[in-house]
Amino acid sequence: MTGDHRETADTYAGELIRQDALRVVTCRDRFQWILQRRTRAASPAGARWEALAYCRSRAALLRLWRDNGGNPVAELDTLPDTFRPGAKEAAR
Repeated sequence: MTGDHRETADTYAGELIRQDALRVVTCRDRFQWILQRRTRAASPAGARWEALAYCRSRAALLRLWRDNGGNPVAELDTLPDTFRPGAKEAAR
């Protein structure tokens, strides 16, 4: 996968799901998912993203996604129940 290596970058290679100002990424070290919100401030490289939550379970990620205004996204349902380092689904 190509893209930026910085988790806060708009073109971060570990992005899994994006919906409006919310997205889910795999952390750089690949041991958890991060729920992020796009900030208003943009750099010449594009929007920046700030972490809202760090999750290892899909149930927690889904709850936090909804709590932060995210609508249902089929890709969230395809994630494993718990983050498994090295799993194909975890590091798409």
